[in-house]
Amino acid sequence: SLLFLRSLPRSPPMASSLLRASPLSLLSRLRPLNRRPPASHLRRLLLLSGPASAPSRSTPTPRTLAAATDAATPPEEAAALPAADARLERMQPLQWPQRDALCGELGAGDAGRRVRLCGWVALRRSHAGLTFLTLRDSSGMVQVTTLPEYPEVYAVVNKLRVESVVSVEGVVRLRPTESINADMSTGAIEVAADCVSVLNSVTRSLPFPITTADTVKEKFPEEVRLRFRVLDLRRPQMQSNLRLRHKVIKHIRRYLEDRHDFVEIETPILSKSTPEGARDYLVPSRVQEHALLFLKALSCSSKC
Repeated sequence: SLLFLRSLPRSPPMASSLLRASPLSLLSRLRPLNRRPPASHLRRLLLLSGPASAPSRSTPTPRTLAAATDAATPPEEAAALPAADARLERMQPLQWPQRDALCGELGAGDAGRRVRLCGWVALRRSHAGLTFLTLRDSSGMVQVTTLPEYPEVYAVVNKLRVESVVSVEGVVRLRPTESINADMSTGAIEVAADCVSVLNSVTRSLPFPITTADTVKEKFPEEVRLRFRVLDLRRPQMQSNLRLRHKVIKHIRRYLEDRHDFVEIETPILSKSTPEGARDYLVPSRVQEHALLFLKALSCSSKC
């Protein structure tokens, strides 16, 4: 920059102004820009310079740069800056409500207990001026009932769609004898809700039903299920398959470890490669270029 300044005409006003100007101001003097730099960029330069940094001859002081920023900022942008700062100050980190009970673990012994549940809306129906929700989580389902003395809860529940994520607070109570559902593990109770918060709402129709997908006669194509895999894994049949697979693998491992003192070893060369996955860890060998070489190495080095 010193050589560049020496090549300019040596007039005292020009030299002093160039020494006080920033590189951005120098560029604007030499070639006028059509677009002015955003005020946020100049403000970021102010923050990077910091109040503790010592001012130099080629770097303007924060006060000079701030004055240049205010002068270069259009009135509409200057008016929008305080509003943006106010919005940033109002922003708070996400605070999710913590549940203190699971839907499928409630029973008749919990009658009179106040709980907070979180889950998906599996079913919504209205009857006799009341709205009933079937709330589902990983443990099971439970019925949620709205109360007439809480009209704001009734208004929120009536706008919910299936698979919306909600938080429900209420008191567990016993159902009337004629309303007991023998098909549900929690069919003898219900939760009288006095507060319902929507954590994540569904804004469009689902590609296939979730709760009743295993009972409908229509079979949805596998490509649709794979495209919406996050919804497909919520189906009861898929949940049952995953849990059954986990239990089988757990029992196999426990049997081999506890009964026969097996040691589980996972290496990339002994496991099956996944297409478009991570690369295999290759060990060069000219004698036995297959997994048997590594099995022999394990047998010689430890008890397998």
